[in-house]
Amino acid sequence: MARAMRENCPTIGPDLVVEVLSKSHTKAEIARQLVESFAAGTRLSWIVDPKPETVRVHLVPLDSTLLQAGDLLDGGVVIPELRIAVEALFEWKDN
Repeated sequence: MARAMRENCPTIGPDLVVEVLSKSHTKAEIARQLVESFAAGTRLSWIVDPKPETVRVHLVPLDSTLLQAGDLLDGGVVIPELRIAVEALFEWKDN
């Protein structure tokens, strides 16, 4: 990103970041994005991987919990009422 554009971007991160992985994502890129978003104030990040149908839940950048079919994804302190069956996130793949 050009320096002038970067200076105009807010330094406040969203409470929840959801990243759906694709072939173009690298582990280094995801790690960098996690560090940057948490440094900007993000409190929860979900890294959704469609191929193995998993979700990595991050409350901090460098530590995560892996969820898969049979597990419940919740909104934590960000969206306390939210509960989603992990397999429900991938129902679109069957259509």
